[in-house]
Amino acid sequence: MAQTVQLKDIEGQQIERFVVFGQAIGVYIDDRFIKNGRLDTAAMKPIARCGYDEYALVETVFKMTRPKGGG
Repeated sequence: MAQTVQLKDIEGQQIERFVVFGQAIGVYIDDRFIKNGRLDTAAMKPIARCGYDEYALVETVFKMTRPKGGG
């Protein structure tokens, strides 16, 4: 079941902006994007929204080791 939520401005007034929440019930991945048993994200060349009217094409992916927990 999906839910659509109308957003509000800083003063609590509804604005013409919406967020839709839903549950994915299935995924299809073309076999040509699977390399060594893993999804090759860069091969798909997804489009990323940067903000305003700007978008980016993802062409390279890199790995970064997560820092160890602690403090």
